[in-house]
Amino acid sequence: MNIRTPEVYYFSGGFVKFFKYKSHDLGYTIYKYNEDGSQLSTIEGGKVKDEAHLKQLLAIQDLGSVM
Repeated sequence: MNIRTPEVYYFSGGFVKFFKYKSHDLGYTIYKYNEDGSQLSTIEGGKVKDEAHLKQLLAIQDLGSVM
């Protein structure tokens, strides 16, 4: 199965980056900038479970949606 990797999704205060594992599963990492934008932190990461999970990741508007 050939899964297409989505583009990086930017939201207010951070972004979600997608990648493929060697097993061809789709993975993601959510990054957040600090208040002045000088540092980047990893908030969450893992495998995309299903299409509903992917849509949720692509709908993040702010970090209140993540936590």
